[in-house]
Amino acid sequence: MTSVFRTVKTGQFLAWSKMDFTGKNHLIRSGVPARYVGELASAMNMPKEVLMKSLGLSGTTVNRKMQSAWLLSPGESE
Repeated sequence: MTSVFRTVKTGQFLAWSKMDFTGKNHLIRSGVPARYVGELASAMNMPKEVLMKSLGLSGTTVNRKMQSAWLLSPGESE
């Protein structure tokens, strides 16, 4: 677990985990950057495809949004 705290990519997740409910709710309703899926998969040390499948996310949609630097929809962000 210590190695996770040392990576730059997890900084956003650590900040998110410390947010209050209102802040998290606003972020989710605004849409989470699609790149967070890859960063979360990396932080969890699992293939991105496995994470997307377990979250019920379409790999094609997430990859397209990652390449275009788009946000996930509120439904996908949940």
